[in-house]
Amino acid sequence: MRSEVREATRTQHEDLERRLALTPGDITLDSYRRFLEMTASVVIPLEGPIAERLGDLFRVEGANRAQRLTSDLAALGLSTRATPPATLPDVSSHADAFGIAYVLQGSLLGGVGIAQILGKHLARAETSMSYLTLYGPHLGHAWQRFTAGLDAFGATAAPDERARTIAAAVATFAAFDSALTALS
Repeated sequence: MRSEVREATRTQHEDLERRLALTPGDITLDSYRRFLEMTASVVIPLEGPIAERLGDLFRVEGANRAQRLTSDLAALGLSTRATPPATLPDVSSHADAFGIAYVLQGSLLGGVGIAQILGKHLARAETSMSYLTLYGPHLGHAWQRFTAGLDAFGATAAPDERARTIAAAVATFAAFDSALTALS
């Protein structure tokens, strides 16, 4: 299932990465702020419903995603109220939750690289990276656990549920794109 979702969202993923401009030569404090605002507008409203559906495959101990994003935004002088509303995917089923969570969990893998770049290039950023370092050294384990759950779900899911998972992942990337456009 994970391979199908990755392939179905590959172009959206690459396009969003290009638009974010978070590479070593391009990153600025403003581009990082924009990334956090975009992320908050999608993640904060979706985290609770996904955690309700997927439980420990998505839930984290300690400060959750919403709390960390709110804290990181505050450290940069921003508020989550300032984030634009995004068109959000529906979380009516486990299939939806798996598709959305695939995008959110996967973004944390890229977040490690962003955190490294920020640490080297932007001195103030270290106080605002708690979201990017959500799992700390346990990120690999969290990703493997999640993708094992996704693959197990996909192995027994009906074709319409598999399609719904893919559609939810595509809709999640569209929500990030919509949020980023609203911030531009």
